[in-house]
Amino acid sequence: MIIFKEKIFNSKVRIAFEKLFSISSAAEYFNNQDKFERFPLELMKMLEMHSYKDGALLSHWSEKTLEYLDQVQKFHKISSVLSAYTVNSFDDLRGIIGENEIITLVDRYGTPDNMIDSIRYRMLHERSSKLGGPKYDTMWFAKNKPVVSNDVFRDVIKFIAFCSTGQIDPNSFVDFWDRNFQNIIHTDKINTKLPTHKISTQTMQYLIICAISGYSGVDYTGLI
Repeated sequence: MIIFKEKIFNSKVRIAFEKLFSISSAAEYFNNQDKFERFPLELMKMLEMHSYKDGALLSHWSEKTLEYLDQVQKFHKISSVLSAYTVNSFDDLRGIIGENEIITLVDRYGTPDNMIDSIRYRMLHERSSKLGGPKYDTMWFAKNKPVVSNDVFRDVIKFIAFCSTGQIDPNSFVDFWDRNFQNIIHTDKINTKLPTHKISTQTMQYLIICAISGYSGVDYTGLI
């Protein structure tokens, strides 16, 4: 049973998130590059910098995108949305998302690897108005090189998708690097046809933190 310490969003924070991340149509998620990249960008930060001050920023980074993913669910299944970040070719998304959405991704990125590279570049170079330079350079990347490969990034998102469809039970999950688990990740496909209910922001945060915990080998679930 998943138990949460407290409600994630107070009313003022929720209103601010709704204004920032509100989506008015199914196509907007894929057409708006900033919104489309928000979830994978925050996940990339967590994977690269999870150990910063013993995970002090994990809750913050995961919360930044949760209300937006909640908005996405008005138009898309979470499993379909997450599939867009896990494929080796955008052609693999046929039957999962619309043809126009696939064309948008191909025109913008060319390939899924280019898409992940673009998100990583944004993480490394996105500037801070307060610092006058890249947000995370002094804090982390001045001393640490990026270590998360495109394949590992896809695998972590695939794990979250599997949990959203019920193909994996996060409560029985032990180790991301376990051979049996790796076999599931690399051989099974996300079943986007499974009937899925809307996933609460609290549950989605739990799944994200489970993924970070399994990847890092550090149990961060106590932070939420």
